[in-house]
Amino acid sequence: MSRAETVPAETGTQVFVQIIAADRARVWQALTSAEFTAQYWHGTRVRSDFRVGSVVEFLVDGDEVGCRGEILVSEAPERLSYTWQFPRNPLVRDEAPSRVTFHLEALQSASGETATRLTVVHDGFPQGSRMQELVRPGWPAVLAGLKTLLETGKTPDFSSMT
Repeated sequence: MSRAETVPAETGTQVFVQIIAADRARVWQALTSAEFTAQYWHGTRVRSDFRVGSVVEFLVDGDEVGCRGEILVSEAPERLSYTWQFPRNPLVRDEAPSRVTFHLEALQSASGETATRLTVVHDGFPQGSRMQELVRPGWPAVLAGLKTLLETGKTPDFSSMT
């Protein structure tokens, strides 16, 4: 299912790719389950029913909304897209939303091992966006944590690494 994606004109596109030794269903679950996101996304819990048009919220410090958006596309386990706003940060709280899209591609090795190529596209930043610079270092840390969790069961916090 998808809905018209009404996001501001792009001023930049950020693309991040991670190959994860897990099938698409497991990666989808890790992207859409608060139990998982709390482990690899800096303690943030995702909350949504992931239906097109629904709200998606990323909860921090209990039930405070750190980031929020609206589900634009939800095609489990292949594609998920939502708008992205960061009301908790005073530098960008009034900025128009950008868009985050996850593409999950099934991979299989010659020996039959299953993996997922996860591509994250963050785009639709409004002109003069400060959000664009804030999220640039964040996605690699989130994806590294996701990969590590799904492949090893460990939950490192890459957010403070330089």
